This record gives sequence, structure tokens and C-alpha cells, in this order.
Amino acid sequence: MPARRGRRERSSALAYLSATVTVMSAGYLLSAVVSHLPLLAVLVAGLVVVSVRRAHLGPRSVMFARLGLGLLLASQLLNMVWLAVFPHVVESMAARSSYTMVSASVGIVLSLLLAAGVGLLVTAVVTRAPASAPGVPAAPGAAFPAPGYSAYPAPYNAPHDPTAYPPGT
Repeated sequence: MPARRGRRERSSALAYLSATVTVMSAGYLLSAVVSHLPLLAVLVAGLVVVSVRRAHLGPRSVMFARLGLGLLLASQLLNMVWLAVFPHVVESMAARSSYTMVSASVGIVLSLLLAAGVGLLVTAVVTRAPASAPGVPAAPGAAFPAPGYSAYPAPYNAPHDPTAYPPGT
């Protein structure tokens, strides 16, 4: 008889937990979605800015930035899905060990996505090509134009014609 009583108590505890989860899920879901909206907006804006400024950033940097922002966006969306599913996972899992394993696994995957996204953004910043004026021939990896380059065009016949420059210049 005592074994049955324990099962009933466990059953009533799960029923109470189920009712609590159902009541809190609407407010819980709303707060989970609303709290992630600012970061989602920043990530989407970042994708737009990187796409618009791709000529100034260089193709390699744009690729890494898009991948990083995309991973961060996917991480946040998956986090929102996990927060929406979380009450139902708690409700359905009677064994504490299986719930802990699922929760830890999801947490590890989400943190790896976050780390990979931030790492790709750092890579995008590090690999950014130096900004140069249009038509400036820069040596690969150099911060300044090649020696002998002038931003001003040489006057007509300047190197061999002494009359190319007016007197006093």
C-alpha cells in the first residue's frame, strides 16, 4: 500500500507542475520573446550594414562578418525556441537525470554557436583590408601606397620639360 501512495503523490506533484507550466507558459513565452528582440534587431541591422559597406570592408571580411552575424542570429533564434519548449520539457520529463542531460546538451550547443559567431566577427575585424583611396596601388599587406606614388598627377611633360612648371613653384 505505501508504494501506491508514493506513486499517487508523485502523480499529483506532476499534475500540479503541469498546471503551473500551462498557466505560466503564456507570460513566460512573451517575456522570452520580448527580451530577445533588441539583440535580434541589432544582428539584423549588422547584416544590413555589412552588406551595404562591403566595398569598404573587403570580400574576406564581409564573408566572415556575415557568417558570424548569421551564427549569432541562429543562436538567438534557437535560444528563443528552447525557452518556448522548456516548460514542456520540464513537464514531460519525470526523471531528473534525463532533464539535466537534455538541458546541459542544449546549453552546450547554444554556447558553442555563440562562441563561433563571436570568433567569426573577430576574424572579420582582423582580416579587414586597409582603406585606400580609389586607384591607389598598395602593396599587399602595406598600410601605405607604394613608393613613388603621388596622389597628385604629374604635370604634362614634367620630368624632362623645365617649362612645365611656372616659375616660383
